[in-house]
Amino acid sequence: MGLRKRFRDFRDWCPQPPDRLPTKLKRHAMPIAAVAMATLLSVSFFILSPSLMSNPSVPIVPLVNAPSSTTPTLLWNFSAEGGFSAPIAEKGAVYVSSGSSVYALNSSDGSVLWNYSEGWSFGEVAVANGEVFTTGFTTGMIYTAGELGSDYVIAINAKTGNTTWVGNGVFGFMPDYNTPVVAGGTVYGSGNVVGMFAMNAKTGKGIWSYTGAGDISNWLGMWASPAVVNGKVYIGAGQGVYVLKASNGVELWNSTIAPFFVSPVVANGVIYAGSSDGNVYALDANNGDKLWNYTTGASMHPSPWAGDVLAYSDSQDGNLAGVLYAYSQDGNLYALNATTGEKLWNQTVPVNSYPFNPPNPVVADNVVYVGSGGGNLYAFDAANGNKLWNYTIESASNTTLSTPNIVNGVLYVSANNNVYALKVSSASSPSPTSYPTLTIAIGFAVVILIVVATAAILILRKKLKFGDKNGFA
Repeated sequence: MGLRKRFRDFRDWCPQPPDRLPTKLKRHAMPIAAVAMATLLSVSFFILSPSLMSNPSVPIVPLVNAPSSTTPTLLWNFSAEGGFSAPIAEKGAVYVSSGSSVYALNSSDGSVLWNYSEGWSFGEVAVANGEVFTTGFTTGMIYTAGELGSDYVIAINAKTGNTTWVGNGVFGFMPDYNTPVVAGGTVYGSGNVVGMFAMNAKTGKGIWSYTGAGDISNWLGMWASPAVVNGKVYIGAGQGVYVLKASNGVELWNSTIAPFFVSPVVANGVIYAGSSDGNVYALDANNGDKLWNYTTGASMHPSPWAGDVLAYSDSQDGNLAGVLYAYSQDGNLYALNATTGEKLWNQTVPVNSYPFNPPNPVVADNVVYVGSGGGNLYAFDAANGNKLWNYTIESASNTTLSTPNIVNGVLYVSANNNVYALKVSSASSPSPTSYPTLTIAIGFAVVILIVVATAAILILRKKLKFGDKNGFA
């Protein structure tokens, strides 16, 4: 009894809560709760939407915001004699080589920032770490960084246009005119004497050269640029693909599955390459085993000067991730599932009358751009292949276009003796092209809850006013 009495005394001593909520608060409790719930779900929707939209496992509904079909606008063009390489745009400048000069052009208006000319004929250009790298042909010249020879690799300061170094560096090799590749402080390229080579990008000093076996050296470097991925150099040459260790040039393996003269594409542990036998091949990057092949109607390159005929999309958009775009001399641009080789779509693109430079596809902002015969540039929706537009750069039948370069919504392309800048899209980040069904469901639920909450507030307010008027509490 003593304990029970003490407990009652303690309970009576403690402050007691009110018997009920205040009348006004009680009257508004339900609408307040409804509004709070709707607000919470709305905030959650906007927080979770980006992650839901980037989740490829969520089903996709039809496109909401497809790529623009607006015909491009010409911003400027620059002319010079000798023909131009593919332009490279970076940090407000466009770098391009002609037959006798390397130019840096203002990306806004095409005015010349500097030009580099030593009486040579220049190859394609690459830009990395504040330097412009290219190859140059001349005769009988001796440079401190190199040796007597006819072909050289040249490094030019991207801001000033001054020579950083000139050299051949590796046993007197003769570099070819394809694009040098710069990775990890090393310049990788090809030559018609030693096959492949590597040079120090800061000094021009030779690191290694690779000749291959038998007559492979004559095919290795002459026609296409290598791909450098994860410490390995991948080359499409002769009758197959060759893989070297990037640090020392030691051959790791080769796969002589078909004749390749185009630059391979390496992504997610797979090598993709087009062959003169009319196939696109996918090979395991670890050992060269064939994963799949897709047969087109003609050679992927009619001559060893074919260059790049493949483009790979690693977009996070569920419609575009893991798609390979390939141009064939049968006059078609193909979109293939990069995992299975299944054709997703194809579109006709006229073949160049001059076969040394077939169209080179490029993917940017969910659009595939590709040049065609007769100097036309085409744009296709990367997801479904619908043609967005075509634009005549130069109308001559023998006009060939370089590989386009797209930066901040501006496309730069060369044709014969001209460099063109075209406005093709907004420079802002592209908006999502599709929304997962789960995101749509959440959006509808939020809207419905807000409507219900608003209706509840109006109904309860009306009832409360009626009760006050008639003396109900």
